[in-house]
Amino acid sequence: MINKICTLLLAAFLFTSCSSDDAPAEDPTATPEVPVTPTEPVVITDPVTPVITPNPSLTLPKSYRYDLMHNGSAVLVNGATYKINGDKLVECGDGVAYQQKYTYTGDLITKIEMWANTTLAHIYEFTYENNKPKSYTIEYVMFAEFAYKIQYTYTHNNDGTVSYERKLLSGKYQNGDEDGKGTLTIVNGNITRDDFVETLTNAQHSKKESLVYEYDTKNTFCKNIKGLNLLYFLQNTPLVGNQCSANNMISKSGLEEIYNLNGSIRTPSRVIYKTLFSYEYNADNYPTKVTDVTGDNTTVGPTTFAY
Repeated sequence: MINKICTLLLAAFLFTSCSSDDAPAEDPTATPEVPVTPTEPVVITDPVTPVITPNPSLTLPKSYRYDLMHNGSAVLVNGATYKINGDKLVECGDGVAYQQKYTYTGDLITKIEMWANTTLAHIYEFTYENNKPKSYTIEYVMFAEFAYKIQYTYTHNNDGTVSYERKLLSGKYQNGDEDGKGTLTIVNGNITRDDFVETLTNAQHSKKESLVYEYDTKNTFCKNIKGLNLLYFLQNTPLVGNQCSANNMISKSGLEEIYNLNGSIRTPSRVIYKTLFSYEYNADNYPTKVTDVTGDNTTVGPTTFAY
């Protein structure tokens, strides 16, 4: 359309120029014409896509890459790029297989949508009270036959711990999970321990699962993303690349303890897995690379970070 308009304007201009060259000499006795002010031309523009510009004064994540190694060779490579507007996360994903889309209300992240290709898979929604997390729900919507909705509610205690309750709102749990209650121990913005007790359906016992974390004192990859620090309870999920803690996780241990319904211990606490994380940092103490080593000395990764 714009090319057609330009062609017509050019033709009109050439026609006018040629006509002026061939015109007779002006009659000095003729009454001069009153000049006519031309109207503004109509400009046709294409829709403008909003500009997404990260704050250049902040160290912000650009991308990460994960290499799954086997016998010294990468057998699987994946990762994600980040779209950030100012200091707010807009999208995170590989743009093909999966994508995470973020919604803010003010400075708080209130929704995250996880997409598989072009299909919406999970919806995470968050509520807050006094700038502290109050609840979040996970809803799986990709396949109707497996659809479910789970809610976590949080109570912030005077001793600094956070009590929470997990409840199934609709559908059914996957992977054998159950309703239950837990407690988060938080130190300097990091979850150092997560104790969760669930009563197993149709069973005569309950199970206590504990996750114990240790951290370094360096900056995290996503430190400067607005609102992410309030979602510390997501650090053991696939969201934002497990980057919701205040510092970098250097170890994670899983413990399990089984109780009889009368409260007596049926199976003493035992470590069911442990993973260590080894980092490399840049001059500003942000991680550039991390390698995982599992309890059986299997090396996983590395994951490399770009800013």
